[in-house]
Amino acid sequence: LACPDGVAPAAGAAGRPASAPAEPKRQRLVGLDMLRGLTMVVMLVVDYTGGCFPGIDHAPWDGVHLADFVMPFFLWVSGVSMSISLRVRPGQTRASVFGTAMKRAIRLFLLGVFLQGPVLQVHEGLPIINWDLGALRWMGILQRIAIVFAIVAAVQLFVPELPSARQRLGAAELLPGRDRATACSRGFGVGVFRPAAAKWAAVLAVWAVGTVLTYGVRPPASWPGCAAEVFTCTAGAEGAGTCAAPDDEAQLKSMGCSGPGFLDSWVMGVRHCYKQGSDVAAWPPTFAFDPEGLVTTLSAVPVMFLGLHAGRVYRAAKEPLPCLMHWASLGAVAVAAGMVVSIWVPFNKRLWSPSYGLLTGGLATMTYAAFFAAVDAAPQRPDSAAAG
Repeated sequence: LACPDGVAPAAGAAGRPASAPAEPKRQRLVGLDMLRGLTMVVMLVVDYTGGCFPGIDHAPWDGVHLADFVMPFFLWVSGVSMSISLRVRPGQTRASVFGTAMKRAIRLFLLGVFLQGPVLQVHEGLPIINWDLGALRWMGILQRIAIVFAIVAAVQLFVPELPSARQRLGAAELLPGRDRATACSRGFGVGVFRPAAAKWAAVLAVWAVGTVLTYGVRPPASWPGCAAEVFTCTAGAEGAGTCAAPDDEAQLKSMGCSGPGFLDSWVMGVRHCYKQGSDVAAWPPTFAFDPEGLVTTLSAVPVMFLGLHAGRVYRAAKEPLPCLMHWASLGAVAVAAGMVVSIWVPFNKRLWSPSYGLLTGGLATMTYAAFFAAVDAAPQRPDSAAAG
């Protein structure tokens, strides 16, 4: 998506058309590396100190803590990377590119199953591999990224684009006194969404399915997760386990009596989810909830597509200022919308509520805009450019 998408070059001093400028050498987005590194640092801080400081660990249910920003930021960064790598080059077809993307998604999914399921265990101080298919956890962090990646790749490759206003602008010459940068900056408001309107519609349709299943499905009164008293269940080394009173009964009831808890328990199986419980103080568990379950994964798709959109804007604009203005405005609108929606639908990472998705996606966009402005948009010194 080269800018200015067919805009006629300005005339030279002698009235001859100026030669088209050479395609600038693509530079690495250092700001994206910084955002990825910041997310990794936060993840390590959460892993090592989250249990000591409640404000760092995940929110028990409603609310948002520092740890709750890690997953959406990873999804957003993955979306920006997809805008660079997921392209149909000469000699390729959309199906072949999608096939490559699916292979990557499958490998990532299987890696997540291997690392987060009860596969790697320690027995008498020695690591062992235990393939217990009856209790293998199917979903997890990497599995969620893999599924969202596959859905976004399918939308990006197979949902058609619409003609952009900037393409229609390209039929006319630049007006006198208007430089190329000014022409490139046109259409980077709401109009920049027009070419990908059908793609956004597909993404929002997936999000709507996940949201309806999350908040529209109510477990029946007989569902064990909705019992008056619930117990948390922990598997033992030999498969059988125990069920005892939970540390946070309100949290367990909220998980077990939710739409995602009911649907994921029914689709994947109680033993294949992360959090397992029972309505009686005896093994086996009778209900479950997975914070990275199938249902809520559908609601996470727009965050990665938002990152892909940010990358598309960068590739189209080729100028820092319109990118920064668009990213900052888009992020601010998303954050404000999330705050408003939270009045009726609280922030909830485990359910991936609409308010949570808007807030975290908007903050990721604004954070990247700040990093981009600091390192990528700033003019390079000759010595630093030579060193790079």
